[in-house]
Amino acid sequence: MDDLTAPDELLATCWTTAGDAAPSRRDRRSPVPPRERIEAAAAAGFTGFGVLAVYLAVAERAHGLPGIRAMLADNGIVQLELEGLPGTLVQASFLRQLGLTQ
Repeated sequence: MDDLTAPDELLATCWTTAGDAAPSRRDRRSPVPPRERIEAAAAAGFTGFGVLAVYLAVAERAHGLPGIRAMLADNGIVQLELEGLPGTLVQASFLRQLGLTQ
């Protein structure tokens, strides 16, 4: 496939599937469970998924990084956007565990 016939790859930013959450609130975490958010994004045709770093940390405690990776893979999500990382370094080992880098 060349660039003219390649399918669109769309990313659902963190607020696309967040439900009753807003950046202006003190607690910006989504009340929607990770699997539900990922499945909704995939069902809408997205191949990328955005999530706040604080939400990912909560999801990681509940499901582990392998569990999150499986949710993404099971739903055809191939890109993960981490939002809300001001002044924070994301370790390469963390990204490797999610299958986002070699």
